[in-house]
Amino acid sequence: MISHDNIIFSSTCTLYHLDFLATSKGLQERVLSFLPLSHVAGMMMDIVIPMVLAAKRPGYMTVHFARPYDLKMSSIGDRLRTVQPTMFLGVPRVWEKIAEKMKAVGKSTKGVKKVLATWAKAKGLAHAHNCQMGGSGAKPAFYGLADKVVLSKVKAALGLNKCKFGFTGAAPITTETLEYFGQLGIQINEVYGMSECTGVTTASTDKAHVWGSCGWPTAGVEVKIFKEGQGKNIEAPLAHDINNPTEEQQGEVCFRGPKPQTLNPKT
Repeated sequence: MISHDNIIFSSTCTLYHLDFLATSKGLQERVLSFLPLSHVAGMMMDIVIPMVLAAKRPGYMTVHFARPYDLKMSSIGDRLRTVQPTMFLGVPRVWEKIAEKMKAVGKSTKGVKKVLATWAKAKGLAHAHNCQMGGSGAKPAFYGLADKVVLSKVKAALGLNKCKFGFTGAAPITTETLEYFGQLGIQINEVYGMSECTGVTTASTDKAHVWGSCGWPTAGVEVKIFKEGQGKNIEAPLAHDINNPTEEQQGEVCFRGPKPQTLNPKT
């Protein structure tokens, strides 16, 4: 059972993790609700976090609701362009469907427009790679021009030109999809969690980001990998290469939040 304390703890820690949200007085954040509210991700994103953000930060969050048929009819783009969300959560298949539609449009582009788009996306991809952990974040030459002429217009056409934080979870997402949006200037951050932990255990942000990684633990959460079949007291060694861990460096994912406070019977 998820308690009230679980919900408040998890949502508050998530907001600390996303410290760029509503940091100035009166700043509005916007989300588009299309996930089932019976699922912990939809509940936290569309109900709990907006309330906690308004209570703990000077800004506020507005939730817009998509039509029930938007995903099936591929009309979710119309809602995105109308709402222009500052945060957007999509399971991998949602991001993939958007990418597939964009690629189909790209194939029909010919001539000078095709050459210009290819050039701009190459600049965007170089910058996206440089924004991974270990990179300087520097932009290649003429990136500003590429963004002004092509990339910003593509983001506006998607309805994600105001998006501060795009993220995904619930299933693995391919590096190909991450690279596709990265070249457009849209970083997709991965989140790991489940209903039992009230949604979020680890998450990456644009400040510390590696494609293929689901980030680091949120505040107050501890994550360890224990060797399978050898007891939970033997911790697996850290992987030197996250993309190619050895068998010795793998095991069972275990996580926990803060220890419950002992109640004082005198109070």
